[in-house]
Amino acid sequence: MIEPPWFRIFGAKTHIETGMSTCDSLERMDRALEKTPGRARRRRIGLFACTWIGLLAASETPAEPAPTYVGAAACGGCHPDALRAWRGSHHDLAMQEATSETVLGDFADATHHPHGVTTTFRTEGGRFFIETPGNDGTPARFEVAYTFGVDPLQQYLVKFPDGRMQAFGLAWDTRSKEHGGQRWFSIYGDEPIPPGDVLHWTGPAQNWNHQCADCHSTALRKGYDAENDRFETRWAELNVACEACHGPGSLHTKRMQSGDPRWRMPGRRGLGVEFEPVASARWPEGPDGLPVREPPRTSHTEVELCARCHSRRSTLVEAAPAGTPLHDTHRIATLEPPLYFDDGQIHDEVYVYGSYVQSAMYAAGVSCSDCHEPHSSRLRAQGNALCARCHSAARFDTAAHHHHAEGSAGSQCVSCHMPTRTYMQVDPRRDHSLRVPRPALAGTIGAPNACNDCHSSMTNAWAARQIREWSATRAASPDHYGARLHAGRRGEPGAEHNLSALIESSKTPGIVRATALGVLPQVATDASLETFARALEDPDPMVRAASLRALATSPEALALANAARLLDDPVRLVRWEAAMALAPAAAMTLSKEVRTKRDALLSEYEVALRRDADRPESHMTLASLAMARGEEKSAEQSLLDARARNPHFVPAYVNLADLYRAQARGEASEAVLREALERLPDQPDLLHAHGLALVRLGRGPEALDRFATAARSSPENPRYAYVYAVALHDAGRSTEALEVLRAAAARHPGHREIAAFLDALERTSPPLRR
Repeated sequence: MIEPPWFRIFGAKTHIETGMSTCDSLERMDRALEKTPGRARRRRIGLFACTWIGLLAASETPAEPAPTYVGAAACGGCHPDALRAWRGSHHDLAMQEATSETVLGDFADATHHPHGVTTTFRTEGGRFFIETPGNDGTPARFEVAYTFGVDPLQQYLVKFPDGRMQAFGLAWDTRSKEHGGQRWFSIYGDEPIPPGDVLHWTGPAQNWNHQCADCHSTALRKGYDAENDRFETRWAELNVACEACHGPGSLHTKRMQSGDPRWRMPGRRGLGVEFEPVASARWPEGPDGLPVREPPRTSHTEVELCARCHSRRSTLVEAAPAGTPLHDTHRIATLEPPLYFDDGQIHDEVYVYGSYVQSAMYAAGVSCSDCHEPHSSRLRAQGNALCARCHSAARFDTAAHHHHAEGSAGSQCVSCHMPTRTYMQVDPRRDHSLRVPRPALAGTIGAPNACNDCHSSMTNAWAARQIREWSATRAASPDHYGARLHAGRRGEPGAEHNLSALIESSKTPGIVRATALGVLPQVATDASLETFARALEDPDPMVRAASLRALATSPEALALANAARLLDDPVRLVRWEAAMALAPAAAMTLSKEVRTKRDALLSEYEVALRRDADRPESHMTLASLAMARGEEKSAEQSLLDARARNPHFVPAYVNLADLYRAQARGEASEAVLREALERLPDQPDLLHAHGLALVRLGRGPEALDRFATAARSSPENPRYAYVYAVALHDAGRSTEALEVLRAAAARHPGHREIAAFLDALERTSPPLRR
């Protein structure tokens, strides 16, 4: 490149030669210009010059092929320390071919007899076999193809001729004998899982191709062939390797090996994503004594990349380039039961992200690699020393703060702020919401309480008294969002106002605002419409997407106008939600431009759904889309496909029956539900739906029994209690209806239909008939 004279004057040449960033170059120029006469004029010249150089360099970039995957070994040629740290990590050992070196379980004719079913593990000629009942209950012999995971347990994958790989339900406990390990055990504990059950090792819940593969390998392509019902799953590397996080490395390798100094500048190295070094930030103590990040974080690229796997989510786009914004690639689950408790603490296995983004740490700019070394995944320090990297040990690692004996379990930061919950029988996971223990709240909403993890014989009330004694001189803690979500789900008085305030507060974590938008329609009046509309402008895409779903309960004109605006949202998740909201709109209600955008987005969404056509959930959504378009035959076929993919998938039966009801095919509707109850006789949703079908056919006495069982089986569902009470009243059993309503009103004090019916019955005179 020809070097202009002013390029040397402003010292910007270092931008090319040393790989200094554009911002660094500008800062150097500023410092030089401060000492130079006419600095304002020269600053403008310098800014123009540096920008011109950047544009010139970019314009000289030759066309290059799309990057491809080169493998961890190639990366290690230039980054040996990173490769060494990664070797032996959980990411490295996430999945391995089954060999004598990788298989940790006892395959020396070991037997296990859970619930009277005999399973034998054998080794023959360096190959590993499991003798156990298959999906039809007949004992058979299955070869282990791969190991899955390594600590504290290892599972084994069996490959079937149709390309399916299934995770076996008995796992090897890799812990030491002293810690209860070195044994075979069922990941479901004492629960029997018979063949044909969705949780059986041959069933869809244990299918590696869909459930596990994407996060245990690199650059996965699921490759499901719906026409032939088989998989051709492919990956770049069998485990979670360098390029799973940094993107395909061929372009980076080529540029770094070229010796051209242009490619050494940040942003031009040919990587899918570049991470900010942990050392680039300082954490001085702020006015309140808590650490403050300097400089403030402006993006969460690293957290979002980790969240692709460390979250409860569904995939929107397969094998998306590293660095693509999270909500362009995945739909993250909100804080819904049974995934989370009402206060956002983890309940089911949710893999960190959903809890972490609730935390003050996330809001302050803490990233995953502040605590975890990214290549080995190990903690950067042990015990309280990890927290003391940012928090003052003199203030927090003292008995005056934790109120426990030094060195005891109670003195450890994580004991109070990151309690564990155990999954798969032996795998404790820490809650990453890093919250303050609130035993008083736990006692009112049924959430766990970190204090009682250790003090298991004590009550929430005891723990709450202890907290009050320790915190007597401190200001009372503000109202926690868990109380508002709990009240909203119960329909308590004032819930609508409190949920709206939660949604409209910028201090509320985005995932909580999105969750509240899912709860608010249950208690909403017209007063909530403005809340839904304002949420469409929220900076968090999860909130905008949730607001679109909430607007489905609003007047059609309002919903359509708002959804149309978000067809151009910068985030794929929101655009798809907007398109789905507009799917039922008749052609005459939308402009040609809006119809064109909507249809293009729905086509994108349909491609993603068909990629997951092995799953009943995808067929359910395809059925909803077909119904919105008025394509009843297509909807029926999708529901039948959903049922075929998983005969235990309840929504497929309920929605198919509802479709037949809408078509005035009452007998067919009832038959679908009766068939479902033969498979799942105690399922409350099926019982309730069957009761409604029987009522429509004039078979009220049979329906009453169905309603009663559904209401008893699912007391958390107010609708079931209400319908049961109506059925009792219609059958002339109003006294029993009154008892059912009173019990339901105690559980759901704000439910409007229950309250109104209860009031009417209690005011009935003369005395109610039995």
